[in-house]
Amino acid sequence: MRIKRRYQKTTLRIGIFMIIFLSLVIGLAIYYCPNIKALNSKEIDVFKEYDANDFEAYQGGKNIKELVKVESNVDTNKIGTYKTIYKKSYGIFNIQKIQVVKVVDRENPVITLEGDKEVNVCSADKYEEQGYKALDNYDGDITSKVEITKNDKFIYYQVRDSSKNEFGIGRILRIKDDEVPSITLNGDREISIQVGGTYEELGAVANDNCDGDISSNVTIEGNVDTNKVGTYQIKYTVKDKSGNTASVLRTINVFDPNTNSGTIYLTFDDGPGAYTTQILDILDKYNIKATFFVTNNGSDEVLKEEYDRGHTIGLHTATHQWSIYNSVSSYFDDLNSVQARVERVTGQRSSYIRFPGGSSNTISRSRSKGIMTTLTQKVQEEGYKYFDWNVCVEDAGACAKRNVNDKEACVYNYFTGYLSKNRVNVVLLHDIKGYTANALEDMIKYGLEQGYTFKAINDATPMIHQRVNN
Repeated sequence: MRIKRRYQKTTLRIGIFMIIFLSLVIGLAIYYCPNIKALNSKEIDVFKEYDANDFEAYQGGKNIKELVKVESNVDTNKIGTYKTIYKKSYGIFNIQKIQVVKVVDRENPVITLEGDKEVNVCSADKYEEQGYKALDNYDGDITSKVEITKNDKFIYYQVRDSSKNEFGIGRILRIKDDEVPSITLNGDREISIQVGGTYEELGAVANDNCDGDISSNVTIEGNVDTNKVGTYQIKYTVKDKSGNTASVLRTINVFDPNTNSGTIYLTFDDGPGAYTTQILDILDKYNIKATFFVTNNGSDEVLKEEYDRGHTIGLHTATHQWSIYNSVSSYFDDLNSVQARVERVTGQRSSYIRFPGGSSNTISRSRSKGIMTTLTQKVQEEGYKYFDWNVCVEDAGACAKRNVNDKEACVYNYFTGYLSKNRVNVVLLHDIKGYTANALEDMIKYGLEQGYTFKAINDATPMIHQRVNN
């Protein structure tokens, strides 16, 4: 019995020892087995950077990262599932750590609306799509996948990319008509009639975005006395059902061919300048009156001298910067500035203007499309008369070029070459050009010798208008 007990105790001790020994062996094996841990996220956004070497590896407390072999097929430019394998030999074993990496697209596409986000329309069915574009970071242009739903107050645009990321945006429809009708004259905007002739009213047509053809609503104001020389204006006005009003003017010049034919109107732009006084003295010498379309440049004294010597003062521009054509308001801000100067210096306002570049200028297109069409009407509605020219001496153009040696002769030749006895001659010159001032006396002599009459612009002067190109 005693021997049996000893045997049992011995067996128990051996068992305990073996357990401790095996635990120690296993613990050491685990401790010295390579431990590899990937630090990268298991999900990577497409096109983002992925570094397969972003991991840590230890064996027995020692950093063994440099001993680990890395194999990876991860392509972050393409959505999919990839693997990165980390390998390290351990005795007769090869230890592997496999990280499954998913390249995913979690970014929503974007829809960009063209035009306004809030649109006034007569009714929802009258809305004309202004355009939209849908772009996705992975799929690219997915505009064709945009789905549109519409009701009386809202248009909703929605799109889903290949990864089922969604985006939506709305456009508000306001049932409101604030668009003015269009009104177009039948016939020319400017008509010349010989005194004693007949004026035939041609009328106008009008269309509205909501009401359609409203030509029957056009009202006509103004009278033309063809027995009296002068400039007359007929105003055509139309109003739609929402109260939006539009108007347009027609100018009628009643002229006496025996009075105006062979008349020369000398007009000087861009002054007062360094040569204005010289020009004034030459005009005085021949008792000729001219017209000066002035700016805010030059001295007030010279401007006052122009006025005191009996010449007509017109308005050109305060700054002569093309930015005045950015908008209607910017143009009138500039015009009001030079008007204020003229009134301050002379005590009188002027109703005669000349657009920088003339009404036919095309440089304004790059500033505001159609602005000259608007301005030529608007200035007349404000009581102004605008004058272009039909004779240009090219003192700011062809004659001003460096390769022209005799600029005075150039100016003179353009002047004499374009005059006509069969019309009114409105001549464009610049009193800031020395060669123009030097050529002026010869130009006057030529005109007088040929039987022309020189006048300054007044209310009876026919308004010479060029074709509006913008």
